[in-house]
Amino acid sequence: MAFFARFWQAVRKQRRLVGYDLEGNRFYESPPGVIDPQRARRTVEYRKSGDLWDTAAGISRLPAQWNAWLAHTRNSAPTLDELKSDIARQEKVAFNVARLKQKEDEENRRRSQTSAILPRPKLDPNPGRFEPEPESISPQAPPSKPIGPTHEPQTWVPRSARK
Repeated sequence: MAFFARFWQAVRKQRRLVGYDLEGNRFYESPPGVIDPQRARRTVEYRKSGDLWDTAAGISRLPAQWNAWLAHTRNSAPTLDELKSDIARQEKVAFNVARLKQKEDEENRRRSQTSAILPRPKLDPNPGRFEPEPESISPQAPPSKPIGPTHEPQTWVPRSARK
């Protein structure tokens, strides 16, 4: 009996056109069927027959809004105005990325020009050994004032962390 129900559903083609995308692909929704009686079946009919293989190969892509609708993560189909505003947003982001990249390149060029003018710092012949500069040595307390009763540092014992 299920075979005849599937056959009759395939012959009847009770699908309705839901919308278009900006490339001319058509999106359809069919009522719940025998395979999944809980959800409607959502399909896409590509403008050209070769577009299916381009999409499968990753050469072209469906808009994210239509992908969400096809996957049933979105209840309502996207409108053309929504798709157009998303394209405008993507173009604005691409423009801002190009502008930031240009600023970064200019900053790098400016830094390379100023670094060529400034003298380079001397490299330390003994990088493992630390010898403080005479200016950076902090003055010590006069010997007449004792630092502590034993003049030795006290031991430190860490406390356990309380949770």
